[in-house]
Amino acid sequence: MSIRTSLVAASLALALAAATLAACSKKASWTEYQHPDGRLTISFPTADTPSGDGTGHALSTIWNSITYTVSWADIPGWSAEEYRRELESDARRQGTVNSSARVANIGLDGMEFSISGASGATAFVRYLRKDNRVYMLRLEGSKLDPSAPASQQFLASFRAD
Repeated sequence: MSIRTSLVAASLALALAAATLAACSKKASWTEYQHPDGRLTISFPTADTPSGDGTGHALSTIWNSITYTVSWADIPGWSAEEYRRELESDARRQGTVNSSARVANIGLDGMEFSISGASGATAFVRYLRKDNRVYMLRLEGSKLDPSAPASQQFLASFRAD
């Protein structure tokens, strides 16, 4: 099972459904989501419940033309090198990789990528690994600024227990 199949396909399908939840205001009302198994907490920039019930391993919403997605998948016992190679390969399948970096977020090993898609949209994707679960935090939109306050708040709100 590839990460792309488990994470990206689910999140892209939810992104379309999330369009119905788009908020029109400029100021976000943040909603915290905690997965029923207690292994994931994240905040979304909308008062609406993110689409997806968590059983499909992805949640997504749209606010100010940016799609905010968290998805997760259990992976085999990959070595650190296998994990890094799979993430890089997955990022290249999503579009042109503009930049990549290793990251540590809340003590989790990860990588992040800036990706340009064929549609002209830009995606910022952060993968984080805890035990044998990979989480993907994804921001996507034609006017995406990963350093914008809402983007940073979404990324900083993530917790894996």
